[in-house]
Amino acid sequence: MYIAMLGWEFPPYFSGGLGVHCFYLTKALSKNNVDIDFYLPSKKGFTNPVKINEHLTLIPVSPSVNLSPYPVHDPIGWSQDFASKVLQYNDSLFALISNNIKRYDLIHAHDWLTALAGIKLRKMYDIPYVQTIHATEFDRTSHPWQFIKNIESKAVHSADTIITVSKRTKQILTDKYHANPDKITVIYNGINYNDFLNIKNKPGAIFPYNRKVVLFLGRITEQKGPLYFVDAANEVLKHDNNVHFIVAGTGDLLPSMIQKVIDLGILNHFTFTGFVTGEQRNLLYSIADVYVLPSTSEPFGITVLEALASGTPTIITKTAGVGEVVKSALQVDFWDVKKMALLITGILKHRTLHRFLAVMGEKEVRSLSWDRIARETISVYNNMCKKNHING
Repeated sequence: MYIAMLGWEFPPYFSGGLGVHCFYLTKALSKNNVDIDFYLPSKKGFTNPVKINEHLTLIPVSPSVNLSPYPVHDPIGWSQDFASKVLQYNDSLFALISNNIKRYDLIHAHDWLTALAGIKLRKMYDIPYVQTIHATEFDRTSHPWQFIKNIESKAVHSADTIITVSKRTKQILTDKYHANPDKITVIYNGINYNDFLNIKNKPGAIFPYNRKVVLFLGRITEQKGPLYFVDAANEVLKHDNNVHFIVAGTGDLLPSMIQKVIDLGILNHFTFTGFVTGEQRNLLYSIADVYVLPSTSEPFGITVLEALASGTPTIITKTAGVGEVVKSALQVDFWDVKKMALLITGILKHRTLHRFLAVMGEKEVRSLSWDRIARETISVYNNMCKKNHING
């Protein structure tokens, strides 16, 4: 089977969970003998195809586009320019894939950023089109951008099959875009557990403060609830002054987050690391006593799996899709900062509870492998190709 996979990011060219998903999914698919041409925007130093293995090739597409649709600086006026670049990227995708269309069995597009090319390829060449929705515009902001909503709606109604990363996202598609639920398959995200095995015992897991550590890791945007994290931290410090909060990531709300910490007079209890990946990320998981995901709306939450695999007890909001597959993560309403603080304090104070949640979490994530996800995805591919063959 030969797949044209339409992407936006792929390590080392990535800005979030979408890149992590595509990295591990394509590698797992290739191990199962699925041939993949993975298309993504070209970047400096990445202008020619790169062979990852005998089944997986990365193909750069011009024009080069800023990977993050939510820049930290210059928030006014960026959207129109970014929209234009996305449209150009999809036009280039369509033209490039059209030249090789006969080699592919189906098109697999990821999120709205590549959907327009998938829609057009499906229409022009009658080739099966699978669309994965990792997040919707209703997740990202309380003021959804109509430009993105229009694309998501077209993708939902044009795709032969839709894959979502949680039942929560499936429900949003049926409620907001009136998607046919029978066309939607839920395939949860996974984790490469061996990447985090025994991470707590690795050398270098040292923090310069003799304090308990609470970690926030992710984009610092409205969706991720960073200001709720600060409010919860302030509540924790009213009862336990021996706690330090690490914020790893960047985003448009970073200045507001830092200012709030200053205004509350708790700056000496915070460290802001900026964007982290790889070993830096793993080190943060290794020193954290608790990981908190305070998102206002979270389709899944791969970082939760990473934290649990690292043996770090986790608190998530009730709006996180990952709660559908892991039960060791304690849940709270994103707005209930006092209860969030109470859960943080409880885990830090009661070591038996801490140990129980850590052991339970590690056990849960072991079964959430990318090999399993690849097999489920291949099943979707096979069903699509079978239907196309019958209809043809």
